[in-house]
Amino acid sequence: YLARLELESDSPAQALVHCKELMPVASKMGEGNEAPFAATLEALANAALGTPDADTSLAQALDKLDEIDAQGALAYALNSAALLDLRAGRVQSAVQRAEHALRAAERVGRKPEIAFART
Repeated sequence: YLARLELESDSPAQALVHCKELMPVASKMGEGNEAPFAATLEALANAALGTPDADTSLAQALDKLDEIDAQGALAYALNSAALLDLRAGRVQSAVQRAEHALRAAERVGRKPEIAFART
């Protein structure tokens, strides 16, 4: 996803542009994790921008990924959210999200996410 690359490049405004393009396509892809993950990327971008109510939207998006058992996507999103928490000085939240990311990543063997969660 281009939105992911923009988030990882600390360009959340540009990530939102890609999310707006991605959402209609992801929504047509059926019952997989594409639409919930696209919504999570959008929530991460909004959280990075400090958009009002972004934290609530992000929590709901993360819960949805957990609910549909999209453990790989959840691990990535939790790691990204933990990084945002660290940048905002919310250390306890960052630790909790990183621990949750580690568990999710280990369930599906996502080595990059496992390594990121441990750092």
